[in-house]
Amino acid sequence: MSPQVWAWREYRVRQIRRDVDRMLVIFPFEEAFYRKHGVEAVFVGHPLVGDVEPAHTREEFFAAHGLDPSRELVALLPGSRRKEIAYNLPVLAGAVEILKRERPGIQFVLPLALTVSREQVDPLIERVAGDVRIVERDTYSAVGHADLAIVASGTATLETALLGTPQIVVYKVSEVNYRLYMPLIKVDTFGMVNLIAGERIAPELFQHDCTPERVAAEVVGFLDAPERLATMRTELARVRDLLGESGPDASRRAAKEVLELTGLQDFQD
Repeated sequence: MSPQVWAWREYRVRQIRRDVDRMLVIFPFEEAFYRKHGVEAVFVGHPLVGDVEPAHTREEFFAAHGLDPSRELVALLPGSRRKEIAYNLPVLAGAVEILKRERPGIQFVLPLALTVSREQVDPLIERVAGDVRIVERDTYSAVGHADLAIVASGTATLETALLGTPQIVVYKVSEVNYRLYMPLIKVDTFGMVNLIAGERIAPELFQHDCTPERVAAEVVGFLDAPERLATMRTELARVRDLLGESGPDASRRAAKEVLELTGLQDFQD
């Protein structure tokens, strides 16, 4: 996988140009970036395409978790690392508190990443524990059947896009890290779904903008405007198309490029 030199510490591309014969990339915009810097690059597709699907039907999922299929469902994805959860989940819990007062009909699910335990999240959602269903080992069903997802920036935004679920991208870090790393970042949008689309199709709430009030307002803004949700679903379908062929096909294209580069084409299947 290519390092994200297009996002920050761009000077690293000089070493890549020196050491790499051919870069196989999984995001379409990376190919143009590398070629602009004199690196031979080929977009092979993304391995997640075709692999991100709900494990259960909407009816099965709602029944299994005691959810009402006639009510709106919002998925909360605060991240998969301990520090991400520590910074992002309290904001999402605060947004749930506001939304339960303003829109009491909304249901919330918190699908846990495999790297996250209930013991990590329970203290952070204590105030709204009765309003949030925790889902383990069924993240794609939780997100795929939600009306809207609040997603920490990272691979989860891409998975949410592949599931076709409208999303709000959020992220917080320590103030020290924010001040340290922001000057090094060269992109004006952070969410992977927006980078692939080439425009900001999903709202982004970062650092000082990432507050319970702002998150809650964005949720209401979406749920009160069905046409906005429909527009984002159309844009997410375009993102899926931009990501190219399905996972196995991407792997075959990558293997073909390696064989061609090493002169072993005769061994291709």
